[in-house]
Amino acid sequence: MDYFLGIDPGRKGGMALIDEHRNLIYVEPMPFLGSGYDYERIAGMISHLPPRTGILLELKPGVMETSASPTSSLTFHCGVLYGLCLGQQTEVVSPKAWKTEFNLTRNYKESRHDMKLRTLKMAEHLFKKSLKTTEDGLAEALLLAEYGRRHRL
Repeated sequence: MDYFLGIDPGRKGGMALIDEHRNLIYVEPMPFLGSGYDYERIAGMISHLPPRTGILLELKPGVMETSASPTSSLTFHCGVLYGLCLGQQTEVVSPKAWKTEFNLTRNYKESRHDMKLRTLKMAEHLFKKSLKTTEDGLAEALLLAEYGRRHRL
């Protein structure tokens, strides 16, 4: 693969495209249209990917949700994203897999905020890009793309 698209599917997630040399092509928040995901725009982005692009789609576990509704909504969204990626080289990656690569597994003594800050700092360090503390979804998309690049997925 020559390009790697990392997708953090969460509502505050994002999509990041890098090349085989870790050059950042783009990183942007998960597209929305009104209160829902903009699947037409996402489909357009995926259909216009450069040849030889590997897609890394994070599959979020539902254990962090407090009710079935957000879990089923996110599961549906991940399924739609996976469908939009059909025909492309796509790998579904667990958060544990890619976070282990960057030594970002959760230390349960630290707060979620501190864990997100570590994720942001790692992405900023690797990509020499400044991110706001609210852009942890973009940081995760970047790190997913980098995980794919490292493993040539």
